[in-house]
Amino acid sequence: MAEAQSSGSNASEKKPKSNGFIPGDDILTHFRNIYAGITGKMTPEGVQQFMLARDLRNEEADCKRCETQKEYLLNYSTEQRRFTSLSIACTDTFSNFQVRS
Repeated sequence: MAEAQSSGSNASEKKPKSNGFIPGDDILTHFRNIYAGITGKMTPEGVQQFMLARDLRNEEADCKRCETQKEYLLNYSTEQRRFTSLSIACTDTFSNFQVRS
């Protein structure tokens, strides 16, 4: 009877099958996860967890880079300059426009 209980407790203590993802923010863990993904040792679920963790970790830097690039494009885009010059020209043209009765 004691053997049945001990074998049952061993079954419940088994580790769940690993999906290959190792949580952590340090550079070594990051490269271990990349290596596991490249070599096929990480399951699709593990890849999904890795990508989600990476997105959360880099979210602030990604948003900052996006805002910086957006501002640059709005300031230096030829289309933006063309649109701005057209809207100024249209405003000047229509400001002197009078309706004849």
